[in-house]
Amino acid sequence: MKISTLKPELGQYPYLQAIGIYSDATAARQAYQQQKAQADVFALTLVDEKSNVLEGVLLYKKQHHQAVIINALISRRLQDIKAMQYWLTVFSQHRFDAVQVRLVIDNADLLQRLELNQVANQVYVREFTYPTALVLGGGGAHGAFATGVFDVLKEHQILPDYLWGVSVGAITGMSLMHLDSTVAHATWDSLTTDKVYGIATVGATRYELSKVLAEHFVRQNYFEKDKLREILRPVVAQELALPHKIPFTLVATEFPLLKETHYAVNEETRVEELVEWIVASSAFYPIVDPVWIKGKQYIDGGFTDNIPIEYAAKQGAKEIWAVYMMEGSVYKDKVPADVQVHMVRSPWTLGPLLDFLPERSAEHMRLGEIRTRQMLGDYAGYYYAFEPNTDWQPFSQTFRKALAKHAATAPIALFLADPLVWLRFKQWLAVDTEYQDYDAQALGLAVIERLGRLLGVDKLPVYTAATFVTAIRELGKQQWQSLNVPNTGITRRLLLTNPEIILWGVLYTLSK
Repeated sequence: MKISTLKPELGQYPYLQAIGIYSDATAARQAYQQQKAQADVFALTLVDEKSNVLEGVLLYKKQHHQAVIINALISRRLQDIKAMQYWLTVFSQHRFDAVQVRLVIDNADLLQRLELNQVANQVYVREFTYPTALVLGGGGAHGAFATGVFDVLKEHQILPDYLWGVSVGAITGMSLMHLDSTVAHATWDSLTTDKVYGIATVGATRYELSKVLAEHFVRQNYFEKDKLREILRPVVAQELALPHKIPFTLVATEFPLLKETHYAVNEETRVEELVEWIVASSAFYPIVDPVWIKGKQYIDGGFTDNIPIEYAAKQGAKEIWAVYMMEGSVYKDKVPADVQVHMVRSPWTLGPLLDFLPERSAEHMRLGEIRTRQMLGDYAGYYYAFEPNTDWQPFSQTFRKALAKHAATAPIALFLADPLVWLRFKQWLAVDTEYQDYDAQALGLAVIERLGRLLGVDKLPVYTAATFVTAIRELGKQQWQSLNVPNTGITRRLLLTNPEIILWGVLYTLSK
């Protein structure tokens, strides 16, 4: 079934009422013919995807932030409850505060199932609420990123009603149960690999980490967990001493069954109990051994569900801010159509997974702030933070003209007129970015950000267009050879196989 907003003709098909707004279906169909012509009346239709046959249509008016239903017709093949639930979900998707309907025929069972409550004579209302959940995924030493996300959300008065944490997200989540990040900041300002695992480093590169994981798995030689317990114990005691503001649930994995396990903090939770569950949720096997709790073994929650969006939705959340701090693709849980998921994820690689360094944590926290501000409109950009409304459209329209003005880069401009070369360049720009459909603004931003990344422009400041171009020019003087500078003549084939050469041309024109 697909939903449309057209106001269709009913034809001769005997549509029935989905809900008793009129005395009978004939009166409802007659009213529909007049109502659909009114400019202030909106429609939601249900159409069978296979046959393209109209199965139902609902008409409504907007009254402040309410939808006032004035008609609802369905075919004989469609159940009234199913149709109304479809439509109510759409109103929830569009974030109406409530739906109102005036009925002359009451169907108590239908009203109850649709959660429509009587507020006046013949008037029924369904109010919508949109609880927010903050879901903190695992990510080892990247965990400070989530604290930066929380700080910006709180600044924007986006406070969670539910809190979920997995692995390091369980550590950070525990410190945010009272919607204050003071403890989280203090923790990340001092957390080192030695304090977590009792050694200086685990693996600075992916290859080194893989060697450590293999060695620990074969020899069952685990790093200690007692130091992490010592860090957590006073923090947990401090958090549990205060009344809980929001429900907090963490995820661990029962071992060796690899069974997802949820632990919800409540008023009866004791300090040692929560400490053990947090250690279990973050027990990255085989770096550390499983944690025994009540006769069962548990390891890192990320082994079964690194970002429990689906469970946050089942808990009642309609707005879910999910913080994902790992590399690779994100598993997309199935959630109801009226649940909006805001996936906060840095486009940058965040570095070693299990080596904790305060200076790197400070960078991660700043990147969490930047990405969240970009999503909320405080900053423009994707890889880099720009002042809002920074306009890259003129740049996208002029950089090819600039290439044509210089003898060294004119061949690039000539070959960019070739549709295949131009397509290959845009495809190359689209790798690892969120830009897929290029309007002039998106294209200009994609070009300038890719050039900034190749030169290593600092990712933490906030730039204007002018200051970013200045940074590119300065680094370009120092790192000219970091770009693929052609040693021979520029050819069509060369640009198709090495599209980064086009950015060498852009840098050349910016330096003039």
